[in-house]
Amino acid sequence: MIKKIFALITCLTFFMTSFSFAQAQTKVKAIVFDFGGVIATTDRTKIIQFLTETFQLSEQELKPILGKWKKILVSGENEKEFWKNYADSQGVVLSKGWFDEYDKVTGFTDIPGMFAIVKNLQSQGFQTPMLSNIQYYQANVVRRFDYYDLFDPVLLSYEIGYEKPQREAFTFLLDKLRLSPSEVVFIDDQIDNIEAAKALGIDAIHFVSPLKLAEDLGERNIQLPKEITMYKRSLPSIQTLLKEYVDDNGSVGASVGFIDHGKIQLYSYGKKTITEDEPMSKDTIFEIGSITKVFTTLALADMVAQGMVQLDDPIEIYLPNVKIPKLDGKKITLRHLASHLSGIPRLPDNFNPTNPNNPYEDYSLENLYSYLNQYSLTRAPGESFEYSNTGMGLLGHILSMQSGKSYEELIQSLVSKQLNMKNTAISLTPEMNQNLAHGHHLQQEVSCWDIPTLPGMGALRSNIQDMTRFLAANMGFSESPLVNLMKQCHEKQCEPFPEFGVGLGWMVTHSNDSEIIWHNGGTGGFRNYLGFNPKTQRGVVILSNSTEDWPDEFGMILLDPDYKRPIVDRTLANNPDYLNKFVGSYEATLPGDLPKQKLQISVFGKLLASYLSGGECGMLYPETYGVFGVKGFPDGKVYFSFDEEGNVSKIQALLSDGTILWEAVPEIEEENHELITAEE
Repeated sequence: MIKKIFALITCLTFFMTSFSFAQAQTKVKAIVFDFGGVIATTDRTKIIQFLTETFQLSEQELKPILGKWKKILVSGENEKEFWKNYADSQGVVLSKGWFDEYDKVTGFTDIPGMFAIVKNLQSQGFQTPMLSNIQYYQANVVRRFDYYDLFDPVLLSYEIGYEKPQREAFTFLLDKLRLSPSEVVFIDDQIDNIEAAKALGIDAIHFVSPLKLAEDLGERNIQLPKEITMYKRSLPSIQTLLKEYVDDNGSVGASVGFIDHGKIQLYSYGKKTITEDEPMSKDTIFEIGSITKVFTTLALADMVAQGMVQLDDPIEIYLPNVKIPKLDGKKITLRHLASHLSGIPRLPDNFNPTNPNNPYEDYSLENLYSYLNQYSLTRAPGESFEYSNTGMGLLGHILSMQSGKSYEELIQSLVSKQLNMKNTAISLTPEMNQNLAHGHHLQQEVSCWDIPTLPGMGALRSNIQDMTRFLAANMGFSESPLVNLMKQCHEKQCEPFPEFGVGLGWMVTHSNDSEIIWHNGGTGGFRNYLGFNPKTQRGVVILSNSTEDWPDEFGMILLDPDYKRPIVDRTLANNPDYLNKFVGSYEATLPGDLPKQKLQISVFGKLLASYLSGGECGMLYPETYGVFGVKGFPDGKVYFSFDEEGNVSKIQALLSDGTILWEAVPEIEEENHELITAEE
């Protein structure tokens, strides 16, 4: 049926044209749509109810086939045929009446044809905004669909304060577009809204189907091309998306490597430094920060394979002159260091940099040993996850000593030679130095970081070509013997949170129906992301020379087709007075018997940086007043409560199912803590 409609649309002719297209376009400048509510209910609520009753299956049993149905629906194929085949496989006979009722439930069935019309109108220069009565809870559903991004602007009733058929909703629209009623065509499937628009002098079309809409537009001399490319759910243009994220976040530049079933694509946008016009390229060198950690754990896996060390070796045997902390008779092992289970905090308490712009340069081996000699564990090794730069840096130090090589030599002998990664190093060659990007924090140039004592935690530099080769090997698109070692590193060692696991260095999270294996990283002037989706065989590397926290989100959009893009309230994000309301020191309580931690919140550009003393660091973006989402963690939210004077009285970090991650209250005595931008 959809293919027939598509054929009819593509055969539309221009015989009704009595005026030139140019004349028509000068009169009508915007074609306004309202279909949001239709798709919001079609794709979840009514479909689930209808199909559950038909097939006598639970919603959980329907979930996997609903996911497949959604992809069929937006790909332009015949979704009825899919359900007929499924019914046959289940021994269910579907009558003609079932299909008639199906049409009523799903609304218009040619969704791709509708999207094709919108895209072609845009290509002809028309504005195509949406004016919809979608409520807040519906918007959260609608924003998950690609069609939402087709419309600009999107005016939702709960955001503008008016509902159609209120006259004010239409006058708000006209003011927003800066157009007169005669320059607008309004399209809706509700008659009362059509009549309200016409009462204001706005030409209005009652939507019945894409084919009828094409005819109605043709009568107004708004013709569609003879050939229409059907709109399909697919990846956004990576180059366009990259430009959007760099520009919208006030970043300076970035490079992206994307892998789809083994095919590699490279992209770059922006500049190497904000003060000059030299563009990014595939050769540009970045600090990769904590992505270094997955190189460290790969070196560990290699040395285990060679019999040089064992995963469960206590680290004290490699540091005989150092008093290694232990608790309840449990000793810290190499495995604990590699999976952040050692109990060693994120940073040592004797970490007091003399130069905050290059904080690790003066932290010595003597400092590290002194810290270990006096530190007392607050939890037994292997008991709980606590992200630790110190622990991973210590692992790199031990591996270096056991191999008889410097950390840099160890990594280069392992990776650079086997994967031809000639531009991955700590010490820069003259050519690498010439291609080095400058780091930036809030659009100000900052110095690079030197990490001589703990290089395994974040000292490597690389470019997009090398990092994409490394990613391809991790995805199995390489004949290198490293591939099997890499797979071992991906295996989960613990699952500290729901749908969140930790491998050897790597993080493993569940997103919708996919499992994402990833790590991010950053230094004082760089922010990066590396991840892949084994199910879709897609992988992505993002290297950015700014600290703005967008690469994680960018990566998830490319890795998970159903990823729900964060909804940022830009009015609140652009209001420094609002963001500063939350700045301060708090006392945080975690579930179970975990000790209380200090929580520090500061403003980070248009975001909040939340830093728990136990190691968790999150970048928060405003969704609504007092509610913040967590960058790179779509299932988490942070809620702020206020007292009568408007001051923060309580903070809760929750999962979508209500699980409490932590709660915090303001510290009684304010302390002056300076947030150090430590790499992730």
